[in-house]
Amino acid sequence: MKLELISQGAEAKILAYKDLIFKLRLSKEYRHFEIDYSLIKSRTKIERKILFKLSEANIPVPKIFTIPEEFIIPNLSKKVNISQFSEIIKNQKDIEKSIKLFSPFNTICMERIEGISLKKADLNYKINYELGELVRKIHDLN
Repeated sequence: MKLELISQGAEAKILAYKDLIFKLRLSKEYRHFEIDYSLIKSRTKIERKILFKLSEANIPVPKIFTIPEEFIIPNLSKKVNISQFSEIIKNQKDIEKSIKLFSPFNTICMERIEGISLKKADLNYKINYELGELVRKIHDLN
């Protein structure tokens, strides 16, 4: 199982595997483990909800999928709290390394959409207008 690193920023890594994209939120070593866990879990959950809301409003966003089992930390389910999470991974050699593995708390799995990224696209008037229309629709959702 070979993952391809598409992009990495301060907050997350974007990885590809076959027709899937994984957004893996990164742990910050300078933050206390429980605070780090809580922030990552909260931000991932909010982003997932936003993507669902945009999809329901017919805004073109990638479909969200459940993380395939082979990518998930063993024995980890969505119903695990911080102390249970710590217990599960403390048996592993390196907690900081373990939290970087995929889990429903720190990873969003979505469809891979082929095409050119906006960063690389030749943005002309038509594309800019369409982007503006999408931004307007998103703002109208509130």
